[in-house]
Amino acid sequence: MPCKQRKGGLQRAGPFFCMGETMKLILIRHGETLWNKEKRLQGTSDIELSAVGIEQAGKLALSLKDVSIGAIHASPLKRAHQTAEIINRYHGKKIETHHELMEMNMGDFEGMPFKELMIREKELIDRWIAEPQWVRMPNGENLTDLQNRV
Repeated sequence: MPCKQRKGGLQRAGPFFCMGETMKLILIRHGETLWNKEKRLQGTSDIELSAVGIEQAGKLALSLKDVSIGAIHASPLKRAHQTAEIINRYHGKKIETHHELMEMNMGDFEGMPFKELMIREKELIDRWIAEPQWVRMPNGENLTDLQNRV
């Protein structure tokens, strides 16, 4: 739909923004999970928020309660969806769930403590840290895969 001219500027004529309009995008990472605390690779494993993560999301929700939020989008992973639900208590929006927003698939390394991974796969992890866009996790993704998906 085209933008309509109105007194004082352009008026939105649909779900998209007209030239000259700005949109504020708030990116939020989920609260803590037990695997975060244990320093395990989560990737696409569906881990819930810990008690600390629920508290973190609650504090964030309070800080955003007076912010005008037009839409909430989240990954289907429990930790992301729980965080979105807690924030949404003050906004009453329909949470739009998108598979594409899931974290990078860490493949065979999901659930593994990072320290153990650094010992077992040091060369691969050193390469991944240097060039994450090219190094694919076994049976998982690389950063380019993630970027293309998102």
